[in-house]
Amino acid sequence: MMAPSTKFTLETCPIALTPATPKGAIILHAVSGSGVWGKGVASEIGAALPAANIEYTSFCDKNKSSSSEAYPARDGVTGRALLIPPQAQDAAQGAPEVFVACLFTSYGSGIADADRGKPPLDVRDVILAQTRQALRDLRLQLDDLAGGGGGDGGRRSVGSSVKTAGLASPPVIYSPKFNSGAFHVPWEQTAALVEEAFAGWDGKWSVA
Repeated sequence: MMAPSTKFTLETCPIALTPATPKGAIILHAVSGSGVWGKGVASEIGAALPAANIEYTSFCDKNKSSSSEAYPARDGVTGRALLIPPQAQDAAQGAPEVFVACLFTSYGSGIADADRGKPPLDVRDVILAQTRQALRDLRLQLDDLAGGGGGDGGRRSVGSSVKTAGLASPPVIYSPKFNSGAFHVPWEQTAALVEEAFAGWDGKWSVA
């Protein structure tokens, strides 16, 4: 149940992945099924948290119908939220102990390349529908963790490796204005979906 509490609002603040980033915070961004954090904020997160990047790539690989496929099955990733817990390898290199939330809001990105099996960026209405689904998935996972659960490891993405103990309390999410860059969706439309999915949430969401 998503019990109402204080009014949830999006706040604005700078985002910087440094050792001073609060332990147990969630760094959130939008992704495709490419298995690569190759541009913009995604590349910055990948550079700071390479072990978390490997977890994202592995998730995409596990959802491929065969090893020869360039992309995972669409219904295996789109509309899902992958919540990656802090990785020991990253912390050992001085990275902050943070979770990474990957929202699969578009199946592909950029222009299609049939020779490489690369799908194009989804159209805006599809991206928004998948964003709504992914945000609801993330909210369910966070509510489950707050209640002491560990996720079901099935349709939900959290898996048994995510433990409540590592999550900040109350939870805090840092994100860019996701979808508004390479995915070409006006931030106001995505922000409305965030406020819809997280209504009554007792955490904090800060946007750069």
